[in-house]
Amino acid sequence: ETHAVHERTGGNPLFVSEMARLAASRGAGSVASILPESADATIRRRVARLAQPAAAALGAAAVLGAYLSLTRLGALLGTPPAELAALVDQLAAAGLVAQDGDRLDFTHALVRDAVYGALSPARRRQLHLEAAELIEGAHLRTGAQTAERAHHLIQALPLVPVDTVAAAVEAASRAAASMWAHEESVRWCDRAIDLVDPASARYPDLVLLAGETRSSAGDLQRAREAFLEAAEIARRTEDPDLFARAALGFASGLAGFEVRLWDRVQTDLLEEGLTRLGADDSVRRSQVLARLSVALSFTASDERRCELAEEAVRMARRLGDPAALAGALAAHCDAVAGPAHVTLREEQAGEIVALARRVPDVGLELLGLRLRVVARLERGDTPGARLDIGEFERLATRLRQPFFSWYAVLWRGLEAHLVGDLAEMAACAEEVGRLGELGGSRNATVLSSVQAVWPVIERGLAEEAMARL
Repeated sequence: ETHAVHERTGGNPLFVSEMARLAASRGAGSVASILPESADATIRRRVARLAQPAAAALGAAAVLGAYLSLTRLGALLGTPPAELAALVDQLAAAGLVAQDGDRLDFTHALVRDAVYGALSPARRRQLHLEAAELIEGAHLRTGAQTAERAHHLIQALPLVPVDTVAAAVEAASRAAASMWAHEESVRWCDRAIDLVDPASARYPDLVLLAGETRSSAGDLQRAREAFLEAAEIARRTEDPDLFARAALGFASGLAGFEVRLWDRVQTDLLEEGLTRLGADDSVRRSQVLARLSVALSFTASDERRCELAEEAVRMARRLGDPAALAGALAAHCDAVAGPAHVTLREEQAGEIVALARRVPDVGLELLGLRLRVVARLERGDTPGARLDIGEFERLATRLRQPFFSWYAVLWRGLEAHLVGDLAEMAACAEEVGRLGELGGSRNATVLSSVQAVWPVIERGLAEEAMARL
């Protein structure tokens, strides 16, 4: 009972005493059971005793919520600093807010909820609109402010045109993605799609964004569904660029880092994308050529794959697009795998890393580093490979995606194998499998199995090793 009371009240003496008083008067068996009703009534009585300016300030503070500060509250109310300080003193004396420098907090989340709930819908919407306009007036906005503005505009509906709100929510999704907050990016994008009419001009880009955000969050199945929807829209509207973007998204996995093999739907989309784009030079055509070269691994001749990749490289160089060139070079590295071309692959991987840093694009940089690690290991340049592995791990940690993280673990297992530490190799194999499952990587699943088998083979247990495959 004591734990429940503390949890529900946050230890706030106002609520604890009110609960005890009401429980005694009602003969309630459980003090905690009467909290929501009693707390709300207590808060409303305290607010009712406030002078009107202080009550208005409290309502505005409730609208600001998590973004509450003295500066923001003053800007929203348009109240001079001295007058605002006096209002805040009244609210603090009533036990409703606490101040620490510029920071303002409600003394309990229930206080904010009760005050916010007591505002009329019209007053709530108006305050949210004014809060959004204050942020809009700022010349520079952080990602957090972009999300805050989107939140306020959603709550201000229908005072704001839906398209304006959708644009703000889309911006919040992109801002979250740029900060690698992938799940948050998905949530914002889904909300934008809910707001927009499927017949609107904004809808196709939002569907593509849904695919991209879901890919980055590791939800590859739902990502592919979004890209297929975008491809169908492109067919109906005869939009070749939209179709190519949808095909590239469908075939990309995460950041183009891993392409599904033996996937007929994927290769058909890419082939159709090339046809729709025509033969003229374009960044999009270079990207589709490169992706198709990789997607055709094991299903087309080495000659065709090289031709596609080389055409993509030449086109990207003519266009001077660093991101397209990096992607095309990565496809070419994949098309000329093997020791016969190891020097060329190491050089091209280094160029990919440099190009990715120019863009900048962390996913592309990781791809270049991965290709260079493999080339350096093939050449026996273990110190050079270790340097790249360290940089890869540092960047992958920034992205916080299991899809990328498993590579460094795989390489750690390889190094353990080289020094004969079979227990560490087996542990790494298990971790690769776990991370690969979280990130939806087929490569990780296969390589985890291969790495797990080697310690068994080297212990002379060939029959057990075969059973694991």
